[in-house]
Parts: sequence; C-alpha cells; structure tokens
Amino acid sequence: MKKIKNSKFYKNYKLNKFFNLAFFTGIGQILPLFSFPIITNYLNVIPSDFGNLAIYISSVNILAVLTGLGFNILIPTEKNINKVLSILKSSLITSFILNIFILIIVIIFSDTLQQITDLSPNIFYLMPINVFLINLCISFYYYNFRINKIFISSFSKLLRGSIYSFLLILFSYFMYGYKGMIFSYFLSWLVCSIYFIFFSKITLNNILTLNNIVPENLKDINLILPGQILNKLSSEIIFFLFYFFYDKNMVGLFYKAFSYIMIPCSFIATIVQDYFRQIVVYSLNEFNFNKALYNLLKIIFILSIPFTLVYFLIDYLIILIFPNEYIEISYFSKILLFLAFFMVTLSPFSGSIIHAYRNFKLDLVWQIIFSITINFVLLICIIFNLNIFVTSIYYVLACIIMYSLQLYFSYLSTKNNAR
Repeated sequence: MKKIKNSKFYKNYKLNKFFNLAFFTGIGQILPLFSFPIITNYLNVIPSDFGNLAIYISSVNILAVLTGLGFNILIPTEKNINKVLSILKSSLITSFILNIFILIIVIIFSDTLQQITDLSPNIFYLMPINVFLINLCISFYYYNFRINKIFISSFSKLLRGSIYSFLLILFSYFMYGYKGMIFSYFLSWLVCSIYFIFFSKITLNNILTLNNIVPENLKDINLILPGQILNKLSSEIIFFLFYFFYDKNMVGLFYKAFSYIMIPCSFIATIVQDYFRQIVVYSLNEFNFNKALYNLLKIIFILSIPFTLVYFLIDYLIILIFPNEYIEISYFSKILLFLAFFMVTLSPFSGSIIHAYRNFKLDLVWQIIFSITINFVLLICIIFNLNIFVTSIYYVLACIIMYSLQLYFSYLSTKNNAR
C-alpha cells in the first residue's frame, strides 16, 4: 500500500474523488431496490411485470453495447486529450445512425415482436431511443471522467437512480403496470442525458464541427469490443431464455432476486477491482503473482463473513419485506449469492491482471469460452425440461467454473509477459 500512496496515481487521482464516485454510484444503484417492496406490497405490481421489465432492460443493454461499437471505451484510455472530443463525436454519431436502423427494423417487425413477447408495440418503438440515450450517457460519463470532472460523472449515477426510483412508485400508483416501470426506466436515462448535455457545456454544433481524428488506441477496439459484446450477451441471455421457456411470474421473481444480490455486489466488485488494479499497475516491473494471490485470499476471507451472514438471514429478510407469494425470491437469492461471491473476488482480481498486461487476446479467448459454456449449460437444462431452480443452480456452477478459469488465464498472462 505504501507504493500506491507514493504513486502519481494516488496524488493526481485523489482517492477522495474515487470514494465520492463509489458513494454516488452505490446509492444510485441501490435506490431503485427500495422502491420494489413499496410497489409490490402497496401498489399491486405483480411478478410478471418484473419479468417484462427484465426482458426490456436486457434488450436495451445488449443493443447499447452493439450500437456503441466500443467507441466510448476509448474515451477514458485516450492519452491525447485533444482527441477525446473526437472520440465522443464518433461514439454519438455511430450510435445515432445504428439506432435509426434498429427503429426501422422495429417498425417493420413490430407485429412479430408483439406475438413472441407480452410487450406492447409502443415499448418496442421506445427501445432505440432508450439505447441511444444510454450510449450518450455512458460517453459523457467517460468524457467528464477523463477531463477530471469526476463529480459530474459520479452525481449522474445518483440522479438517475433517484429519478428511476421515484417514477417507479409514481407510475405504479397510477396502475400502469410494466409499461409504467419501463417508461420510468426510459425517463431516468432521458433526465440523465439532459443533465450531461447541460453541465458538460458541449453543444451539437461543437460536436458536428469537430475534425475526425484517429485516436491512438483505436486498434484496441478490435479486441475489447468482441469481449464486451460476449460478456453482455452471457450476462443477459439467461433472462431471455427464462422469459421464453418458463413462467413469466417466476422470471419476475428471479429478476428481483438478481437485482437484490447482483447489483449491490457489482458495486463492491468495482471497488475491489480498483484496489487490485492499483496494486498491479504500479508494480508491473516487479509483479509477483503469488503475493497478489495472497491479497486475494485476504479479500476472500474478509468478504466471506458478510456473505455468510446474508445467506443465513435472507429467508427472514424476504419474508419481512415481501408478501408470502414472493418467497421464491429467497431461493433464487441463495443460489445467486454463491455467484456474487466469486464475482466480487476472483473476477476483479483476474480482470485487473489481464487488462494491466493488456493481454486482450487472452481475455477475448476467455470471453468466448465463457459465452459458449453458459449458453450450452442453459440450453441443455431447457432441453431436458429442468425446472427454473435447478437451471439456476447449473448456471451459477458454470459461471463459478469459468471465473476459476479466468484466474488461471490471469496467471498465464503474467507468465507470457515475463518471457
């Protein structure tokens, strides 16, 4: 830790800014979770509404990665500050054009899409706009982060979470069901987009009049983007398969359990990954995998205590928060808790090492294996008509095995660079 405190990163980045970012991000992600019990207990929102919300959010998340083409990934890593605005321009224009095509496709196939889902046509028309807003927010988030306006980026997380939470309750009060929940999600991104445009002080004219400059790290997209797409598909595919092959109510309960377990844990994983990234990046020349592994074991021991407590208390918490018909949330939560534990320990450790050594090819290989394995396991479960609880267990086991493989790949990454 002394090396970290004496490093330029510590002095320039200022850890208090990081903790501000972590605080606002954490609160912004957790706030909507508090609204779920309110709209469930008092506003008659049914489990299938959450299933429809899950399929919508999964769809726009996948489309956001596909239409962004990885340009927003380059913004925080571009060394030349003069090229950052040019990357922002490329990101926004590319996303806008691709979402126009998606809107045309939706208009043509709206009847077919309505037949295979329970969503109304208006929801599908909303998707391309929502996807563009997500890409806009992500691009401006990274842009402000890159130019050291970290508060603008971090506060956006709190703002969107607050708006989303408030609108969920408001629209549920007026009995709009899943449509109101989806519109709440859409409006939260719209408000966040307006916030970024206003405080970033970048006009449309500024963006359109910029010269196109090729960023130095453009070649990284070829390796990072496929991995990012595979990662997103692997994490969201389970909602699609559950939605089309299982009862919609059970999908809604699974989504709620997933939200309560995985969203807070993804926030913890971000903090853990930043910790490991600092250790790895500022000791590359003398990096020792075994010493780093010792730090990982300490993190595992520390986090095992709260995870164990949550595991034994979760039944009581779910009964306390939700009506009796939602008891299945506790079953799903216990299953997902094992996945969450490995997600906040092994994955941040392995990912930090692989990316610090810029071994994107190895990361892409792992993403391909991960995606194939997860999809194969889920399809086998569905073919053999296993119930949703058993399928969830096999899904978690497959993910844990893949995270263990990623740990081995991170070890290979250090060995390859040592030669």
